Amino acid sequence: MKTVTVSLEDLEAIVFATGVIKTIEGALASRKDDPFVKPYLDYTEAHNRLATAMRDARRADADTLVKYDAPLDDDEKQALTLLAKREDLTELGKAEAFSISTAQKAPGPGESMSVYDKLAAKGCVVMGNFVRGVLWAGASAAELAPYTDAGFAIKTTVRGRAKLGGP
Repeated sequence: MKTVTVSLEDLEAIVFATGVIKTIEGALASRKDDPFVKPYLDYTEAHNRLATAMRDARRADADTLVKYDAPLDDDEKQALTLLAKREDLTELGKAEAFSISTAQKAPGPGESMSVYDKLAAKGCVVMGNFVRGVLWAGASAAELAPYTDAGFAIKTTVRGRAKLGGP
């Protein structure tokens, strides 16, 4: 993939102005039989990558509790390294997600946030909530409810892997 440099202001304008194209992508996908429409147009993923890059550029200059571009401390390196090694062993994304407990996500004594929250603030991991739900016949979306006993799903980001010096 080629890398290009663009003005942050131009990137921001395009990302916000073209967010509506995600909806259009759905309509395009439904027209797969039309030979003049690329059935594999992946605008949503391209848009999401650009939006992430834009937010990352803005975060670097933000005055936040956790500095986005600050180096990883020893605890952060250890947690990120362990997570990356676990992912490498089980091919995260193909079969399962890793989880951390509510206790692991809680701040330690004298800390304002957990090591995982700090890694998320630095863009090195993403976390999500486990949910359970029902897709009712005829409904366009599932009805979801939090599955509170499961903790939090967590995985490294491209930025997190780069901070560890990996691919």
